[in-house]
Amino acid sequence: MELDTWLTFLAIAIAGPIAPGPNAAFTVGVTTRFGTRSGLTTALGFGTATGIYVALVGLGLGTLLLASAAAFEVLRWIGVGYLVYLGIMFWKATPEADDKTDIPASASRLYFQAIMISLTNPKAALYFTLVLPPFLSADTPTGPQLFVLALTSVVVSFIVYGTYTLAADQLRRWTPTRSQAVARNRLLGSLFIGAGAALALIDRR
Repeated sequence: MELDTWLTFLAIAIAGPIAPGPNAAFTVGVTTRFGTRSGLTTALGFGTATGIYVALVGLGLGTLLLASAAAFEVLRWIGVGYLVYLGIMFWKATPEADDKTDIPASASRLYFQAIMISLTNPKAALYFTLVLPPFLSADTPTGPQLFVLALTSVVVSFIVYGTYTLAADQLRRWTPTRSQAVARNRLLGSLFIGAGAALALIDRR
């Protein structure tokens, strides 16, 4: 892969995850409730989901998903339900429950929740299916190209959401009182419910 082609892809790979969305909201929510280590765990989960998406596109499954109206709708409504569920959980959360959470025991749960949020977002499937193919050259074996694109995407994803984590950790320090923590959790819960509603209304075209 030519350097200029890779740099162009790098710019696009940064622009995708840096835009606020469900992934960023989840990272911020987890970090402000449970701390930096948990936020980085979600960042790792989003990076893993990114690698899975690149692999699916390489196998042609991304195009197949977008071509199937039924599969797209199923994925969309799973995503809607999951985002609303997370929103309700954040809304109901209390600072007392946060203090009692066993962070090491919940690491795997947070990791797989992050993967679930990404993989049930059809907008992410659309993004990768449209963005990746133009960067694949027919004159070069596909495998090495996909490896470079996947590695780039995963690393960028982790760095972006890791940055969100560090920023959210500062926010966590600014909300020390119980009333502020409750307001923070309910704001994040509302953002997730809103994201679910937005996903329910998106047009497949």
